[in-house]
Amino acid sequence: MAKIALMLLIGESAAAVGQPLPQYQGDALRSLPHLFLGAVLLAPWIETLLNQQLPLWLAGKLTQRPLWPVLLSALVFGLLHYQRLLEGIVLGTLLGILFGAAYWYRARVARGHAFLAVACIHTLHNLLAWGAHWLQRSGLVAVN
Repeated sequence: MAKIALMLLIGESAAAVGQPLPQYQGDALRSLPHLFLGAVLLAPWIETLLNQQLPLWLAGKLTQRPLWPVLLSALVFGLLHYQRLLEGIVLGTLLGILFGAAYWYRARVARGHAFLAVACIHTLHNLLAWGAHWLQRSGLVAVN
């Protein structure tokens, strides 16, 4: 399971390399710090709070079975990543399942810091994706 999760995290970020990026108005390299601040430093923490911590905490009050709460929170997470249309929704839902399952496990089984663990995994994923964007924008990786 850990290998599948790692492949999913790295695979989506690696798939971004070589894909044309959306056009930004103004200097593309100057927009990268704003993207880093929003997508890497802020979004994972806010999304973990709204898409894993709150819904799974509430669901944990109703059931001890993780399947439906994790799937529902993952679907909402996926739908919030609609920017890349169906691909973004599907990949977002798959990542949502990974994040939701990790949160449920850390909160219920491992008695660990579920929010911190999932937010850090999400931040790492977004950092890899941002790095792919940076490599393309800087010209270090050619886009077909």
